[in-house]
Parts: sequence; C-alpha cells; structure tokens
Amino acid sequence: MVPLIRPRWQLLLAVLLAALLTGCAGVLPKVERVPSTARVAAPDAPLAAAAHAADILPGESGVWPLLQASYALDARLAMIETARTSLDLQYYLIADDSTGRPLLRALRDAATRGVRVRLLVDDLYTADLSTACCSAWRPRRTSRCACSTRS
Repeated sequence: MVPLIRPRWQLLLAVLLAALLTGCAGVLPKVERVPSTARVAAPDAPLAAAAHAADILPGESGVWPLLQASYALDARLAMIETARTSLDLQYYLIADDSTGRPLLRALRDAATRGVRVRLLVDDLYTADLSTACCSAWRPRRTSRCACSTRS
C-alpha cells in the first residue's frame, strides 16, 4: 500500500484556512451580569384583564391580530402607557426615526412611573443606537442610561 502524500501547497492552504476560521471565533470579554426574570402582573392589571377577556390562561402567551399594520405602533404605545409592573420588549431594529423616538420616549416615561423596562435589541445596525437611546432618557434624568452596543 502506497502512503498518501499531499503536495505542500494543499497542506499550506488547509493550515491557512483553519487559521482564518479560528481567528474569527474570538472570545468576548467577561461582563458581570445580574440575573433577571420576568415579573408577574397583578390580576387587576390592564393587560391581565385583556388577556382574561381573550381566554388566555395565566402563564401562557397570546396573540392579538390587528386589522391593519398601521395600528401596530399605536397598540404598542398604548400598552406601554398602561403598564404598571414591567415591560419586556424584544426588537430587531430600533432607529432614531419617527418610530424609534416615540417608542423610546414611551419607555422612558414608563420607567419614570416606576415600571421596570427591559429592552433587548439585536446588535445588527445599532452603531448609533446608544446615542438615540440615551438622548431619549436624559431629558428627564429618571435613571442612568443602560444602553450598551457593540460595533
């Protein structure tokens, strides 16, 4: 049986490819994190009453279809304005525009009322988000701006 001998350029190419792929897999710095869990709303909370009216059991998720897409922002703002306990929002993209500014202002106002606000935003396209986010929080000096983004 003849041993398989590979030309040097193939071996070099394999080593370079492996080095390139492992170079992209860097380790993120360790960040001290405080554990956080979702809060359960009181039974008399407005959203809990709406969920009960829609036959959604406690602990389950629900969907409320809107007749037109243009109602989506108004519906979110109305829910934020009536929140009493906590808000947990997850967004793909928030920008300094006609949708992002009212949303961030409403979240700031909710935090001023004592509502715990948690906002999870995908870090794609968020290079300028910290400026937009923090500018929405600063005017009222309610709490520190906890926005952080990685570019």
